[in-house]
Amino acid sequence: MTFSLPKTPLLLLALSVGCAPAIEGTTAELRPTDVGSSEMWRFAPSETVESFDSSEGNVRVFYTRAGVNAVPTADADATGIPDTVELVAATYEEALGYYAILGYRAPISDLGTPGGDGGDGRFDVYLVDFALRADGSFRRERCAGSICSGYMVQENDFVGYRYANYRIATRILASHELFHAVQAAYDADGSSNFGEATAVWATESFDPSLNDFEGFVAGWMAVPERSLDQEPLSPADGYSYGVSIFFRYLSERFGDDVILEIWRAMEDGAGGVADPVWLEAIASVLTAHDTDFIEAFHTFSRWVLYSGIGGPDGETFAEAARYAPVTRVTETLPFHDDALRVFTASTRIWSFPAAGRTQVTAALVSDDPEETATLELTIAIRRRTDVEVHVITALEVIDATGADEIVVAVSNGAIDGNSARPGLCVGTPAEVSACVGSVAADAGMIETDAGIIESDAAMPGDAGPTSGCSCRAGSRSSAPWPLALLALALLRHRR
Repeated sequence: MTFSLPKTPLLLLALSVGCAPAIEGTTAELRPTDVGSSEMWRFAPSETVESFDSSEGNVRVFYTRAGVNAVPTADADATGIPDTVELVAATYEEALGYYAILGYRAPISDLGTPGGDGGDGRFDVYLVDFALRADGSFRRERCAGSICSGYMVQENDFVGYRYANYRIATRILASHELFHAVQAAYDADGSSNFGEATAVWATESFDPSLNDFEGFVAGWMAVPERSLDQEPLSPADGYSYGVSIFFRYLSERFGDDVILEIWRAMEDGAGGVADPVWLEAIASVLTAHDTDFIEAFHTFSRWVLYSGIGGPDGETFAEAARYAPVTRVTETLPFHDDALRVFTASTRIWSFPAAGRTQVTAALVSDDPEETATLELTIAIRRRTDVEVHVITALEVIDATGADEIVVAVSNGAIDGNSARPGLCVGTPAEVSACVGSVAADAGMIETDAGIIESDAAMPGDAGPTSGCSCRAGSRSSAPWPLALLALALLRHRR
């Protein structure tokens, strides 16, 4: 499926229903070339199927010149092989070589697979007509535990698809789907979020000129309040792909090798863990980089506040201005929520007009310090396209003079356990003081910690409005950073 993302230029946001978990001992069903194959996309019995081997010898492409599955037959170099077939073979070879340079394993050989191996151990690509219902899929077949071999089926001509051209379509499909084959050499039964997100990351790493990653980012930016490991809610859920923004953050901050380290940590038995969980694997890898998941996730949440605008070097993504802005819930000041809910590995974000306020602060209120131990409270002040992000500790008061927008974020760096439920107060110092007193009356004893205040804490005053606290159901907004709306256009699946 494809979501059309109304940006300039128009980008495609492809979605997937994901892959089923690997089953030990799984063997291949009949392939697209086999008569009676149950493969969803296959050659017709009347078609003459040919094969072409890449010059490097690692890829074999199956295709036909006539029939519903026919490839474009132009042969500009007069080799007798359609140019599109040569392009497919060369692109998969390029992606294989690139991932090898990064240190990844090659896909598991399919040599000797019961039911057929394409004639040898090369990686097989079948060019077949998807009739606009999909564009490509890596098909796992023979598995030993959670490590699997497989083959690729890819759209034959891309007629009617919204790719700019056959070359771009092939580069996106080859890099993304081939990385699923690489993943299957480590662990093929993991999370859809982890698999799809790192495949999108891989495409961006392989060829940054492609716009696939930039389109997918909106899938996470639209719902940052969801946990990173919340699996897809429906076949048209772009969140798994949008989680790629988190892996982009990890690679920009710690280097590309960190993604390889995480995949190595995901292999069954790695670190003495029988079947590693991906967030836990990331946490274990981050310890070798002198940090932990909580700190890393809080920093990530601050980086995304610059999305759609750009910001200081080292404090956000190198291409932050190109990404969809993160969605914020629009509210008015003063604001409070006396039972805020922040899921693990997630961020909640609000947008407020300054409305004449020259100072602003915020506080989390809880009678349980453990509840707020994994939380970080930040305030961002936007003046036109300039943004200042402040981590709020010890009741810090922020200068909001001339602010066009005040953004408040609460991120939760925990990877397991219950969601956090503190109170939240936002406004001028006097407004927050009044708000905390109100929340404290219901909460009992109030602990003092970073951004958490006692009911009788002294608050510096200012001349801003002091109309007391209000709380209402807010509307989701990113104005004046308009979030690109996702228009459902069911064009293709990618698995």
